[in-house]
Amino acid sequence: MFYALLFVPFGLALLLVLVALIGAAKKIEDDSSRSGGLSGNQKFSWKLNEKWGANLTVFGALAAAVLAASLLPAGEDSEYLSGQPNSTYAVVAALFAFLILSSPLAFQVVSASDRIAKKWRWQIVLFAASSIALLWGVLGQIFVIALVVAELYQRGLPWPLALLLGGALLTSAIAVLMFAHIALSEQFRAEG
Repeated sequence: MFYALLFVPFGLALLLVLVALIGAAKKIEDDSSRSGGLSGNQKFSWKLNEKWGANLTVFGALAAAVLAASLLPAGEDSEYLSGQPNSTYAVVAALFAFLILSSPLAFQVVSASDRIAKKWRWQIVLFAASSIALLWGVLGQIFVIALVVAELYQRGLPWPLALLLGGALLTSAIAVLMFAHIALSEQFRAEG
């Protein structure tokens, strides 16, 4: 289950970005062949001050770490992580928080280079890669919290509360997938 915790969210993020990119591929190719690339006002961008979702997800990482550290016994192995200690949840939550925070920053730093800014294909590749990393972090964070809730349920969390939390997490995951697909598709079509 430990590897599933890492790679299932990555697979979903990769699939979602590829679907959005394939959906916009024809328009990207048509627009770029006409103009020779991205025009001066057509640049992929991430305005971090407008991305409240990243801040909210980092808060979720902290919540997962606090839940795991305070409510799960420290010395025991996890029920779901194949013999890994319960502290693994906090470590993986921190990894996903790092992905969420660093992917837009890395995109902005690398795409600010003059050589990259002039090459529209590199901008698309960098934007897609940073989108995958960001979505991997967000979906991974939801998966971590779901496993912590499952651990707590195994240790006596009342089933109505576990069901409520599980439903909220499932709803969050579906909302993230839908919003990400719409936002990525629009970004690829508008900027390509």
